Parts: sequence; structure tokens; C-alpha cells
Amino acid sequence: MIEKYTDEELKTIIKELRAVGYEVKQTSKQLLMKEEAVKIFGGDPFITHEIGGSIFRIADFITNNYELKNKNKTARKHIPGNIEERYRSVVAGVLEVIKPYYGILGFLDKDALPLHRND
Repeated sequence: MIEKYTDEELKTIIKELRAVGYEVKQTSKQLLMKEEAVKIFGGDPFITHEIGGSIFRIADFITNNYELKNKNKTARKHIPGNIEERYRSVVAGVLEVIKPYYGILGFLDKDALPLHRND
């Protein structure tokens, strides 16, 4: 049903819903990545900015998660609801591909990180 609305109409609906007290959340890329990584790896995975950023660039490209800002095409910081399922699928797929490398520095379980103490 929601597919019949344009992006502008959806923005207006969201604005009106917020005005009357409904909380309309946008899915953040980091939250989505963490949810998918927990499903695939378990625990609380640590994924460096470089690895995560690369995964986001791939998912943004495949799902066309861009907007125009000052006449420049930029990746959105959040994931619109109409592409969330596909975006999640792309992120999960890339994580599955790189799963054999889980455990190396920058891509491991946070519980496996050494504690840093200043003695």
C-alpha cells in the first residue's frame, strides 16, 4: 500500500505523524549492520570504520540509497523504509562473504579485544 505514494507524499505523511505524536524512526546504517552482524557472527562484533564504510558503499550503490544535496548526489545517512529489506539483504550477503576472515584485527568479537589498562 505504501508503494503508491511518492517520496514527497511519504515525507509529508511522516511529518504529519510526528506532529500528532507518533514516533517515526529511520533505520540507521550502524544499527542495521550490528543487527545483521550479530545474526551472522553472534556476540557483539567489532567492525572497523574502513570495513563498515566499504560495506555501506556497496549497499548504497546496489540499493541506490542516494539523495541530492546542493546539486550533489550523496549517500543517505539513514535507510528509507522502502529499501530497508534489500539494504539489509545486501549487508548480510557481504558479511557472509567476508565471514571466513572474522577474528582478524578490525573484524572480531568485542569480547576478544584486549583490555587496555594504564598502570
